[in-house]
Amino acid sequence: MPLLYRLLYFFTTSFAFAVGGYYLLLSLKPNQDVFGAMFRMFVYHRQYPISYITIVCAVFSVVASLGVRLFQRETTQGRIALTAGIIVVTILISSPLGGILWQYHDIMEGYWPGPYGWKKLFVKGPLWGLSGGWLIILFSIPYSYVGAVVGYFILSYGSRLFGPGKPVVVYTADANLDVTN
Repeated sequence: MPLLYRLLYFFTTSFAFAVGGYYLLLSLKPNQDVFGAMFRMFVYHRQYPISYITIVCAVFSVVASLGVRLFQRETTQGRIALTAGIIVVTILISSPLGGILWQYHDIMEGYWPGPYGWKKLFVKGPLWGLSGGWLIILFSIPYSYVGAVVGYFILSYGSRLFGPGKPVVVYTADANLDVTN
């Protein structure tokens, strides 16, 4: 049960900050250039930003939930390094999934690959996502960089909530239940 709480905390907070930050930057930056893109690339991640944000936040919630117990035991330098590691693992896992979603959006726009559509989705999509997804994240200035700092603080607060030996309080209609990690 505590793993579920960690997943929900990391997903909801990262998603709220990511979507809020996206719309804040969208209001400040002209031409919807919040996310980076490669030259001559169809920018489906600009047309459907919430879908791509959801993938990254879902992967982040899983990786952060597994790494949050280490966070509290580290020094400040160790926490920064752990945050960087969690971000790198999140990018490596979410990029192929984003590539699949990009290929799906490409197919929905009319670029149907014929009888081998599954190959475009499940072979080309992850490969393209892995080869270019990290670049798009790198080019998403200042969105990704502010997101990395916010991710550090989300992890920091999550480590205080879900650190070793911390009780998880569940509020029900009848009573407060104390569930230890």
